[in-house]
Order: sequence, then C-alpha cells, then structure tokens
Amino acid sequence: MPVQRVLTIAIWGSAVALTLNAIRLTAGLSAARSEPPPTATTAFTGRLSVTPYTIFIDPPSSGTIGGSPAHVTLMTAVRSDGSQARRYDALHIKSPVSSRLLVFTSGEVVTTDDVRGEKTVLGREADIRLRLRDPRSDCLNNLAGTPFAAGEAIKGKELILGYEAVRIRSSGTQLWLAPALGCAQLKLIGTHPSGGLIEQVTTRVIPGEPATEVFDIPARYKEVPRRSR
Repeated sequence: MPVQRVLTIAIWGSAVALTLNAIRLTAGLSAARSEPPPTATTAFTGRLSVTPYTIFIDPPSSGTIGGSPAHVTLMTAVRSDGSQARRYDALHIKSPVSSRLLVFTSGEVVTTDDVRGEKTVLGREADIRLRLRDPRSDCLNNLAGTPFAAGEAIKGKELILGYEAVRIRSSGTQLWLAPALGCAQLKLIGTHPSGGLIEQVTTRVIPGEPATEVFDIPARYKEVPRRSR
C-alpha cells in the first residue's frame, strides 16, 4: 500500500476524535492545516447565502485501522445557510466508526458518534463567516471580508472534475478550491507532521443542498461530555 495512502488513512483516523483543532470544517479546510480560524470579536447574527454542495473522498483501496481491513470514506457538506458538516466513516472493520463534526449557522458546534448514538456539544462559534471562503475573492478571503489565512497566494488554476479550481499555496500545503462550488476543496497536497506526503483528491461532487440526514441529530442520541469521548 503506498505510503501516502497509509498516511491519509492515519491522519483521518485521528479525526475520529473530532476536535476543532484537528478538523477545520470549511469549504476549503484540510486536516493537514490545523490552525484555528481568526477569533471573532463580535457575534454574527445575520443570514448567509452560500453555494451548497457535498463532496466525497473515497480512497481507491482498503487500508488498515487497528490491524483490521478498512475502507475509509470522508465527506464534507455545506448548506446554503452556511452550516457545515464533515463525516468520517470506516465501517468495514471489527469496531466500525462513523463520526461527524457539525457547525450550524447558529454557531453551535456538535460532534456525533453515529455508531454509539452519542453527541457532544463542543461550544459555539461567534462568527461562522470566518470558516467559509468567499468565491468572489478566488477563495483567498473569508465571508467576513478578511484573509482566510495569512500568507496564502494563488499559484495557478486547473480543471478538476469539470470545475475550474484555483491552486492556493499556504504554509507548505497546496489546496485546489473551486470558486463555482463555493470554494469546495477538490484536491490537497501537504506534509504530515511525521514528514510523509499527504494527498487527498475529491472523487465525487454533488452540487445542491446536502441530504437532510447529514445534519440530523436523532432525538435518541445521548449527550455525553467532551472529556469522555
């Protein structure tokens, strides 16, 4: 199994913990870049209207998690109201994993364990515009009108899955983001902290509003404190 694929599965395996510093849920977010977005000084109370979409990363072959064969599926979804979801599934193993990180337009941040039927409220974002890129800026700015991340620069454009993607270089990571798709991330090349190469390529794009169940938290889910996850 190629080293980069092992590293991709390994880093996304760590995403099961679903901490905000490990997973940045934005239209152009990556697990390789774990710095938090700028902190809002005032709460945003307006309404957003963004381009909705769902994208998937399906590794082409199985890896191993805990010594067991696993097929990992990664999903990112954004609703037109700005709510964002990221789901990690590794179901074909002895102990299946299906977890989500949800950031609602209200700012509430929730993680779910969809195998155990549990949820954890992590807190509230004051301004979710800081976590969404602005297509009008070729994805360099957030929806609050400030740079999404310091030092980012456009290095070119490519056609990926039928969408024009701007190639942005930031802190040793290259991101390919599609402005026409709300700055959805179509490709990423970066470096794992261990020194290995990470490459993530989106394999499926579904334009339009995500499926309702992506953001649904069943009433039967037990709320558990963050420290027990």
